[in-house]
Amino acid sequence: MRRAWAAAALLALLPGCAYYNSMYNANRLARAARAAEREGRPAEAQSFWGQAMVKADTMLARFPRSRWAAEAWAVKAEAALALAQCDQAQRYAGRVHSATTRTALLERAALVEGACELRAGRPDVAGDLLRPLVHSRDAELRARGAWLAARALRLAGRPAEALEALEVLPARLTRLDRLYALGDLDRTMDARALLDSLVAERDTTLGWDSVLSQAAFRSPEAGSALLDHLLERNAVVGEVAIRALVADADRLAASPARARARLVQAIGLGATASAALAARLALYRLDLAAVERPEALAPIADSLGELGSLEGEVPVAAVDLGRVLGRVRAQLDSAPPGAPLGDLRRFVAASLARDSLRAPVLAAGLFRSVAADWPSSPYAPKAILAARQLDGGRDSVGLADRYADNPYLQMMRGTGVEAFRQLEDSLARFEIAVTTAQPTAPRAGPARRPARRPEAEAPGRRQPPAGRAGVEP
Repeated sequence: MRRAWAAAALLALLPGCAYYNSMYNANRLARAARAAEREGRPAEAQSFWGQAMVKADTMLARFPRSRWAAEAWAVKAEAALALAQCDQAQRYAGRVHSATTRTALLERAALVEGACELRAGRPDVAGDLLRPLVHSRDAELRARGAWLAARALRLAGRPAEALEALEVLPARLTRLDRLYALGDLDRTMDARALLDSLVAERDTTLGWDSVLSQAAFRSPEAGSALLDHLLERNAVVGEVAIRALVADADRLAASPARARARLVQAIGLGATASAALAARLALYRLDLAAVERPEALAPIADSLGELGSLEGEVPVAAVDLGRVLGRVRAQLDSAPPGAPLGDLRRFVAASLARDSLRAPVLAAGLFRSVAADWPSSPYAPKAILAARQLDGGRDSVGLADRYADNPYLQMMRGTGVEAFRQLEDSLARFEIAVTTAQPTAPRAGPARRPARRPEAEAPGRRQPPAGRAGVEP
């Protein structure tokens, strides 16, 4: 009898063991994760959250209907939020709502849901979820809820209210939000004073990339001015500074000279750094965008070859771009004025310059040269139309007068469909054949990766359009 009673008592304690073996450890790891977040150790925080989720999963797998299930779901929701898995986090938060009426756990679920709504770009919904948390009995939950509620106000276009809400919170937690709110209110002097205090702290965990992006969101000029300010004070250095300069160059794309100056500045900060290699490639792309004549492609090809001889993802991208550039040059070399199939080769070169090299000025000139050097080409009107799309220019003689019987013009009038299809099919087959060939990539050193397998042979010859020679290269 005594043994039976002892066995029954042991069975009754098993759920308690599950709590201490799993739920206790899940909560302990969650507390460690929150502490790591407060102390600016994000990598450790994520590790702790991952472990906490495993412990909570273990408890739920063994005792899915226990009185600790809602607590386990709350830990999983917080962990998923910290690991940037908002879909799962919101699903777990929903399980908390269905498993308990305990206020403390429901508040934790609401914090997760509000944070995810913020990330999804729904600040009004987030604010409705977060504002009640400012009355929570849990001091940490109350502070985080108020902080996120203030962020929701700012993102909803209410920066003055956001700034007022932030004033009662710890400055370290809210410094970037206060900086953004001051910027939204155009309180430039206050924002600059706060910015300088942040620079003076030399806090390596501060996300200057986010600060610059926020400033540039208001205007590219503001982003550039802020970057100069940070560079002068050595607040951003090394690869962070190089990445910031490359991003600024991208934002200044409408002003090629200024964008080029930024890229040159980035390269000067570290010629072999990964970010600097990206700056070099961006500079070559910028040069391609400004190319007007084919002769200017040669030095860019040499530069791409030099970059492609290095190691890393950027050099691989340089090799790929150099290969396309090689195809363009090969087609141009094979298409002197009046050459058989030269109009097709020139058209393909222009298409590659437009679509792959992103060289619109060069592409427009090449398209126009198709009509100039092969005036009787059936593709001349198509080339002229393509050039007009790039540069908006007009030609001295209207297309309708010069090419009245051309299938492309007939197609615009709703006739000549079959002839149009034949021309398009011939052009497409020719383009496939020449662009799947393997030109020699411009490379200064030995190959760093295996050569790609040769592509399949171009499709066999088809009957060309009437009055047109075959179009195989």
